Amino acid sequence: MDGGLTSEFMAQLVDLGVTGMFIGYLVWSNKMQAKKLDEFVSKMFDTMQEMERDRKGEHEQIRDRYEAVISGLRQEMNDLRTRYDGVITQYNSERETLLHNISSKLDEGLSEMRKNWDEQRLERLRGRGA
Repeated sequence: MDGGLTSEFMAQLVDLGVTGMFIGYLVWSNKMQAKKLDEFVSKMFDTMQEMERDRKGEHEQIRDRYEAVISGLRQEMNDLRTRYDGVITQYNSERETLLHNISSKLDEGLSEMRKNWDEQRLERLRGRGA
């Protein structure tokens, strides 16, 4: 028999007869089951470590995808902000041009009105003096 049973212990078991042989079997069976249990626990531990590595890898993949999405959204936001700034700048430029044109037209119109008013006033003054 294997499993660490000494020859002296074996001799004592043989002296006990069938009962001794049964006790020997129980001891041997117990040692074999303990060995199998140790192997099972070791395999389970290895499996758990592998599962943990897989889980960490999946977390890294999720984190990488999240970072890619966030990076894309930030870039899109920056692009929109740049576009918005360009539109606002163009709008302000066009508004200034329109305001300048309106102001010029108003000045021209007012000058024309003053000129007409002065001419009418002069004609009225001439008409009174004639």
